[in-house]
Amino acid sequence: MGHYLAGLLEGDGSIVVPEEVQSNKIRYPFYKIAFHLNNLPWAEKVREVLGFGTISYPKGKNYAILTFYSNKGVLTITNLINGKMRTPKIEALHR
Repeated sequence: MGHYLAGLLEGDGSIVVPEEVQSNKIRYPFYKIAFHLNNLPWAEKVREVLGFGTISYPKGKNYAILTFYSNKGVLTITNLINGKMRTPKIEALHR
């Protein structure tokens, strides 16, 4: 599962790491992966296997976004993809 998630994040995903200081709010990192609506069953299966994640549907778009916000989710995905990323997105993972 780790290699698959790393590929999804490197291809159609993003690792969001907010700036450390922003107007006295604590902000946490999260993962986002985009899926075309034709591939929506894959997004649902990933969410089912991992046991966490939220699928959102932007209005008027032909894709859905699988987002992992929870502390448990972020830590689990980080552990699964650790050492498996090959693109410059690895820098965001290190942050």
